[in-house]
Amino acid sequence: MAIYYNKLTNTFWGDSQYSDALLQVMWHITNACRLNCKFCFSKAMRTTETKLTQRQIRETIDRLKQLGVKKVDLSGGEPLLCPNLSFITKCCCDNDITPTITTSGFGTKSNTTWIENNYDLFSRVIISLDGPCYVHNLLRGSEKAFDGFKRFYQRMSEKKCDRLRINTVVSKTVLSYAFEMSEIIKRLSPVEWCCIQPHPINKGEDFDGVSLSEQEFEGFLEQCRMALEGSKISLLARNNGDYSSYWVLYPNQHICHLTNSNEYDEEFDFLHDSITEIKEAVSQHPQSYINLSTPLQQ
Repeated sequence: MAIYYNKLTNTFWGDSQYSDALLQVMWHITNACRLNCKFCFSKAMRTTETKLTQRQIRETIDRLKQLGVKKVDLSGGEPLLCPNLSFITKCCCDNDITPTITTSGFGTKSNTTWIENNYDLFSRVIISLDGPCYVHNLLRGSEKAFDGFKRFYQRMSEKKCDRLRINTVVSKTVLSYAFEMSEIIKRLSPVEWCCIQPHPINKGEDFDGVSLSEQEFEGFLEQCRMALEGSKISLLARNNGDYSSYWVLYPNQHICHLTNSNEYDEEFDFLHDSITEIKEAVSQHPQSYINLSTPLQQ
């Protein structure tokens, strides 16, 4: 079996989607966040924030390497609030694990400055924008959310960061703004724009009011495709089915396999359960982000 990860395109290529090697992990390195998003993955966990020691971080990354991980998506919470962000990133890189980072742009001054000067350590710097100004502020629960996005995005652009992606969680609230959002994206000109269907895992009381059907999600995507026609921006999509390929490592050091619902079908204590047992569970689930449709590229 041959599987490769291309750091430049941030894509996997292989001859099978089944492997006992876990190729990528969503690592929520903190539950802390200054916003109050209606579709948040981690809001329910904020009362149980766990701060990892540097020793635990090294042990975690060593285990990730044993599992065959090639890429980690650093997120949260807000990863720019994690006091060990630079340490985690450098440890990943030292172990040939490529990080990406997903942020709202609201972090500590030291972390913000650090990522501006070290963005080349990441395959992608992913910044969240969930609608035009009013909509983004509403969904993110802060009147400062859009300004925070704009300020951080501008600073990264001024640093000539050539690996910016914008993530948009497509909610019912933003459905009628497909053309306006596409125009905003064209002006910002990221490498990629990824539209995401809200996922119900750890859902809060506001989630059902903003979630949408597969048909509504596809309709939004089609409008965006037409609006972006002729641009160099790659439009990506993640629906709930795509999330069934993801394993998430939480700050409490539990690693879980997502499903289409609000429940996990696998859960392990990452630092203490058997690597063999985790690999066996990994082998039972397809990793559908592995691209089978084109020749292998390294």
